[in-house]
Amino acid sequence: MACFLDTHTFLWLFASDNQLPISVRKTISDINISCFMSIAFFWGIAIKKQIGKLVLAIQFPTPVRFAERDQIESSINESHLNGLEFFKNDAFDRIIVSQAISKDLILISRDQKLKNYKINLKWD
Repeated sequence: MACFLDTHTFLWLFASDNQLPISVRKTISDINISCFMSIAFFWGIAIKKQIGKLVLAIQFPTPVRFAERDQIESSINESHLNGLEFFKNDAFDRIIVSQAISKDLILISRDQKLKNYKINLKWD
């Protein structure tokens, strides 16, 4: 089993936020489970910080170094730009879903709207 982390999942893991279920934290921490995330995640965070939709108590490069240290992979290529239906208008969510589908990964997200896509979604 391999998983793909949604933005809030990674941020809550990074911040040790109690909103992240213990079962999800255990899954991500399991060294036998590969975790992936999108490079679009960092782009989305930077944009949300700039427009005031996200406040982080830490400097932005810190999550990037955390991801690198924990070997959370981040990549994107043209195969991830497939035509998804518009269940969600958020471009970053659509890229994350597309990447998880193309790699046949379990998406770890609490966003239940993503169930509209043909994706394996896990939260609890």
